[in-house]
Amino acid sequence: MHNELSARLTLTDKLCVLRDLAWRLSDNNRSEIAVDQAARHVTAKLAGMRHLQGLEGPDVLNHLLHRSGVLRSSAEGSLDFLHRTFQEYLAASEAAVEDRIGNLVERAHLDLWRETVIMAAGHANRTQQGALLHGILERAAQEPRHTRALWLVAASCQETMPSVPHALGMRLDSTLARLIPPQRPSEAEYLAAVGTPLLRRLPPSLDRLTDAAAEATVLTSVRIGGEGALANLARYARDPRRNVRRLLARAWEYFDAEEYGGRVLRQLPLDELALHLTHVGQRVAVARLPEVRWLVVDLSAAQDLTGLDQLPPLRGLFLDGLRGETDLSPVTARPELEALGLAGQGHLRNVRFDGLGALAMLALRSWSSLPPLDELALPGSLAELELNKISEGYDLTALDRLPHLSRLVLVGSGRPRGIDEMVRSGRLTALELCGFDLGDWPPLRGAFPRCLRFASECVLPFGLELPPTCTIRSCRTPDGRTHRRNS
Repeated sequence: MHNELSARLTLTDKLCVLRDLAWRLSDNNRSEIAVDQAARHVTAKLAGMRHLQGLEGPDVLNHLLHRSGVLRSSAEGSLDFLHRTFQEYLAASEAAVEDRIGNLVERAHLDLWRETVIMAAGHANRTQQGALLHGILERAAQEPRHTRALWLVAASCQETMPSVPHALGMRLDSTLARLIPPQRPSEAEYLAAVGTPLLRRLPPSLDRLTDAAAEATVLTSVRIGGEGALANLARYARDPRRNVRRLLARAWEYFDAEEYGGRVLRQLPLDELALHLTHVGQRVAVARLPEVRWLVVDLSAAQDLTGLDQLPPLRGLFLDGLRGETDLSPVTARPELEALGLAGQGHLRNVRFDGLGALAMLALRSWSSLPPLDELALPGSLAELELNKISEGYDLTALDRLPHLSRLVLVGSGRPRGIDEMVRSGRLTALELCGFDLGDWPPLRGAFPRCLRFASECVLPFGLELPPTCTIRSCRTPDGRTHRRNS
């Protein structure tokens, strides 16, 4: 496609047009616009850029669409910014250049405008910054319904401002004092924008906080990070609430693995919590936490399973991001495992589970294909089993040999083969199916199977009467229509 123009556009020219387009979208609370309408806006903008006389709006728009790297078009004849952050940044810049501070003040309480307002504080000059923040704080004083939301936005504006005048800083400090402690987890991101100085304002203990405020206080420290945050989290680890402990366990990846393990994790009941390992440093550090019993390991960055043999005895292990060629012998050599999850891509090969005599739950997710059940050698101890991406005709008959199996989750296509008798017999207490054609499935011809608790994206017979114990979602009838019993 020919994208050359008769006159050269400078970077300033391009930004001028893109800023205008971004503001028009944001001003109308939109993220996309018809190409012909966008071209008219560009034409109107070019009328004031006299050094570019002779350029046509559609040509300039087409040039920016293919050369700017921030716009994209769809097959439906519309365009948008490649990422919403581009639109927000450029709209914020336009607000500062065109002095649209009043518009920002009016919209500062809206979630959709939050990032634009914060970025505009960074683009604005000193006078505009004062007008923006004083305006927001005046609204906060006059509109009780939006007071807290406006305080939070005003506090967050400090993230993008190189410096804050003394008088304005005093007013913002007074506002911050009213925002501490945060009242709900969603406030953590706003307050974290204030940075390290906020840490000393957070309470030293969570004892007197509601559950929501305690979780928000932990999240605020985590988002800020650094030594001060680590000191706060070490104190918060004494809190007995389960959700607080879970948040502290999940925060491990954001700090030095060894230091966080010693100062925070050692205070938690690690035999009850699942630790998430996202980088190699954590795998080394976790070996020094002998109380750990539950691990979730993300292997998308590194497939190396070495070090698993150095871990303490585990009750549950979940590996995500596996690839088919990964050697799983370090996993199947842990007979103490009670729960195991393997999520990967490619073909699951060369793995047998018969050495895991204590295994009660097994989940095999996302693999493009599974070997026959006989090759997997499932242990008789299994009570729960999840199998994903089952191909049409995959034989499940071997499940009859699992005497304790009570919950079965299957994701696949075609008609499930080999479980009819198991479903009819009442051996299963819970069956969940996704993606199957059950339009002529024998177990649905008579009395509704009591074990079927959930069906998603399945084909179901006409007129199927569901008991209250079964939920269906996104299911259809054999003729392709939406099933009337979808919840």
